[in-house]
Amino acid sequence: MELNLDFDLTQLDEIFLLFEKKVDKFGLALLDETEKVIQRTQLFKGNGRLRNDLTKISSGSTFSITANAPYASFVENGRPGFSAKNAKCLRFVINGEVIFAKHVGPQKATHFMQNSVESAMWNAQVIWNSLG
Repeated sequence: MELNLDFDLTQLDEIFLLFEKKVDKFGLALLDETEKVIQRTQLFKGNGRLRNDLTKISSGSTFSITANAPYASFVENGRPGFSAKNAKCLRFVINGEVIFAKHVGPQKATHFMQNSVESAMWNAQVIWNSLG
């Protein structure tokens, strides 16, 4: 006894196209959700430059969110402590006040970008289902 299965693949291209469009919408929705989570994080204090300097980019099936503030990597990844080497002290201006210090302690990493993506991924199933 022989069993034959025949498949009509003429509509397969249409199915892939619909799936690709849904994946693109999903990527944009996930990007938006990630930005919302970042905006809600409690780490933003001060002038809001870090929060306001976020850039979302989507190109094809590639999506990214970038923090453009010059100190963003230090907030995300932390930094070691440091001391004055070529001078007697370090000079900072904070809220208009000049501050001098011989050394500065390390800054603990907050991983706000990484944590925001992970938090948004928890909602991935809900986002996917909402796209229809």
